[in-house]
Amino acid sequence: MINKVKIGEKIFTLRKKSGITQYHLSKLLNVDPLEISQWEKGMSLPNTELLPVLAELFDTNFNDILCIENMNHTNEKRKSRVLLHGMKYYNCDFSLISCIKSSLSYLGIHVSTGWISAPYAFTIKINNNGSFTNLEYKDFSECLNDLIKNCGGILSKLHSYALYEDKYNKHEEIFEKIKSYIDMGFPCFIYKKDKLLYYLIVGYDESGYYYIEPNSLKINGPKLLSPAVYNGISSLKAYSIRPGKISSCIKTIKDVFEYAVNLESRNELKANSTYTLGTKAYSILMNAINEGTVDYHNLACTFSFWLKCKKYAVLFLQESKLRIDKFEKLFDATISYYENTLNALNQLSLLFPLNSGHNGQIPGNHKNVSILLLKTAQRNEEKGLEKIRSLLNEIYKIW
Repeated sequence: MINKVKIGEKIFTLRKKSGITQYHLSKLLNVDPLEISQWEKGMSLPNTELLPVLAELFDTNFNDILCIENMNHTNEKRKSRVLLHGMKYYNCDFSLISCIKSSLSYLGIHVSTGWISAPYAFTIKINNNGSFTNLEYKDFSECLNDLIKNCGGILSKLHSYALYEDKYNKHEEIFEKIKSYIDMGFPCFIYKKDKLLYYLIVGYDESGYYYIEPNSLKINGPKLLSPAVYNGISSLKAYSIRPGKISSCIKTIKDVFEYAVNLESRNELKANSTYTLGTKAYSILMNAINEGTVDYHNLACTFSFWLKCKKYAVLFLQESKLRIDKFEKLFDATISYYENTLNALNQLSLLFPLNSGHNGQIPGNHKNVSILLLKTAQRNEEKGLEKIRSLLNEIYKIW
């Protein structure tokens, strides 16, 4: 049985330890200060949706706040298996989007793959030597967080960076937090850097986690994603999604478009960066092809990845046109430019098939064609971004 008095005392202790006043806490949680006082006096309990926020603010977990460990056998590990029943996995082109879309759907928030893939759709990236590089969460974190929030979810980061001597303890804390989220019915997923993939967690037991393998789409576990596995690495990145409030579709489109047109300027903030973001990436790749510093396999990977991204750019623009039901001519022109970019990248992917087994230098007759198609893709995407700027100006007038 939940003990309101003990929970109130716990919240009081954690708040004082964090140096937060009742008034400050009420502002962070968007509740009346009187509610905080009532919690701490044991007169009422926080709403369930506030528990993840409290856990993050106080750097603890739900069980600690609810005094569950004190009510049961302290330090005794949970023996029973906990599963998120009814979880459906949506296999998208990007494992991160698969995890996000699946998590939102589990929470009753249904969005199209094209809509939730917008950060990938308008991000283009290349290593400065012309070699392939994957997109990472940090490349578009602000855009993705806003997009999820606008769709009705809230993304929580559960990162652990540990020194050698306390690696296990730090990672153990993250796993306990993940268990707390799962207990509350909030989906979680983990990033495995060695695989460059995100794994959706569907449950746990005392041995570790049950998760969906992105390649086979089968449920595996519970040992691979257990705390012990991470006892030799310096960082662990995990995420959870909980319900929030849905924003208007116009806000979503505005936020994504602002991200797209400002992507180029992010390079200026990264003076010593080893990679380039935005349409300048096309020029980097063309120079590498001319100078012979990039091989066949790298080009095949880059063209395949960029093709997937631009496919979702077209889908996002088409859905945006339907949702706003305004500025039809501007949307049609923008979509046309991105379709031209998509077509050029599709021809490049056909010219450099990903599974050809060719790992050597670029055939001489491919170079000129590649550069011509890259110029076409770059020119059309730049014109598409100009139209997006025009769309933004129109959106600002009705925002």
